[in-house]
Amino acid sequence: MIRIRAVGDLMPGGILNKKNCQFVSNEVADYLKDADIRIGTLECGIGNEPAFCPIKKAGGSSAFVYAEDNDLKRIVELGINAVSLANNHFFDLGLNGALHAIDLLEKHGISYFGAGMNIEEARKPAVFNISGKTVAFLGFCDTTIPFCQIANETSPGVSPLEEKNIIKSVKEAKSKYDFVFAVVHWGKEHTWWPKSSVVNFAKIFQKSGISGIIGGHPHRVQAVCSVKKTPVAYSLGNFLFPDRVINTPYVTYYPSEEESINKMKKVQGFTRVQEPSLKLWPDIANIGMILEINLKDSSAVMNYKLTQISHDGFIGFMNNPLKIKIVLNTSKYLIMSSLYPFFVSTCDFIIRTLKRIIPKFKRIFLKIILNK
Repeated sequence: MIRIRAVGDLMPGGILNKKNCQFVSNEVADYLKDADIRIGTLECGIGNEPAFCPIKKAGGSSAFVYAEDNDLKRIVELGINAVSLANNHFFDLGLNGALHAIDLLEKHGISYFGAGMNIEEARKPAVFNISGKTVAFLGFCDTTIPFCQIANETSPGVSPLEEKNIIKSVKEAKSKYDFVFAVVHWGKEHTWWPKSSVVNFAKIFQKSGISGIIGGHPHRVQAVCSVKKTPVAYSLGNFLFPDRVINTPYVTYYPSEEESINKMKKVQGFTRVQEPSLKLWPDIANIGMILEINLKDSSAVMNYKLTQISHDGFIGFMNNPLKIKIVLNTSKYLIMSSLYPFFVSTCDFIIRTLKRIIPKFKRIFLKIILNK
């Protein structure tokens, strides 16, 4: 049997930058070691000089995420064998930053997939030969995610989550390797359930013959279920993605030794700032999932354990995962129901309505009750 451990989003810097400390519990470290292959998604640029991507800056986005060179040691310490680069932050430091990150990954012996200097490179899988069986990992990124740099025949970027690309990439890999997995950056951030379009893409992967699907991007754990007999983990959430300092208007910032993080203003959510501020993840976004994939004969079986990263940047197994598992199991059966598209559209309608109504009620309350 071949054992795989997959973790969610990896951004190894933030408040851990320049620290030499234990950042993962012995139990989590041992669980990861007890595997033949360990993979994750590197959702950040890597570099010591923040030369932010000019294309993304011109597009009006200011959400830039990166870790410094020395921070990559934490991914090495976790024993990660391969990372997907197919996400909306890998090119945050521009093309030179992406090339620099790839160079560092190669020096550390970490395989990568899902992005490249053109579409052919971006389609190339990371491949492992274990006990005479070959296991391949392909990366894809949802093209509807804003400011995600998509590769084509002549331009660098990520492998797009498009039906033609899925079919071509999976079928080519299936002709060469025993098992083929897709690591997919898709969906909507900060939601418990996948979009209907995400579920439809999972069906396209299944029809193409994929062995299993590993999802990410929502920064929240989502259900593990199946499309027919193909296992799908819709989102593994954040694994190593600690709180970080941001600077105006919303870019990752590494303070000097003279600057005290403890004295900085604390912010949550997508809040634009005018000065260096400590961005805190909400507690629910600090819950991650280690996906256990066991390969036997021609089948793949998925199980999982929930983790939690503290506001100090320390990862351990979640102490009381029952409530989260109830949510995930409820979501699982909804996803597999024919009523799921109706459920998603209804929830989205309610949320949009509440966002419009609540500010109005707030204004009425202030005017009538407080006479303002």
